[in-house]
Order: sequence, then structure tokens, then C-alpha cells
Amino acid sequence: MKATEEQLMQRIQKMIFDSKEIGYNPTYLTQMLNTQGAIATCKSLINNKNISTGFNKLWSLKRLDLTIENIILEEAFSDLFTETEKKIARDKLNAFGYKI
Repeated sequence: MKATEEQLMQRIQKMIFDSKEIGYNPTYLTQMLNTQGAIATCKSLINNKNISTGFNKLWSLKRLDLTIENIILEEAFSDLFTETEKKIARDKLNAFGYKI
């Protein structure tokens, strides 16, 4: 069964909840989700050449498992993203010491 944008949104909302539990409130991500939707937000963050503030914050908290990059690599969402986008996400995580 292919994942839907709604399922991706639910997964990201869980990640936001988990982030708040460890003291990080990803307000910019929430704004992006409200204006662009889940898939467009993920694609925007993945394809940005710069490392996002949220990614840096989660790296400093040793929680790269809570990044958008990690979420798009989950098997359930594989069909929503291109191989190039998944490679970018994997490379970004690997560059910061998070092995997939």
C-alpha cells in the first residue's frame, strides 16, 4: 500500500511532538507544513543546499532520528520521494554521523 500525504503529515506531527518532549519546538517546520503541506515541505527541506536550523538543533541534541531526512527514508514513505531526494537525505545524515 502506498503512503499518502496525510500519513506523512501524521508521522511528521508525531516527530514534532517527540521534538517538543526533548525541548525543541520546530516552529518553522510547523509554519511550512501549514502553508505547503507535508510532501512539499519535505522536498523543500531536502533539496535546500543549506542545513536547516532544525536539523542542526536535532544534531546537537543527538536526535537525528527526528529529522525530516530520516522520515523520508522510512520504507512507508519511499514512494513519495525520488531516488535523488532519498540519496540527498541519506548523505546529509551520514555526513553528520547518523548511519542508516
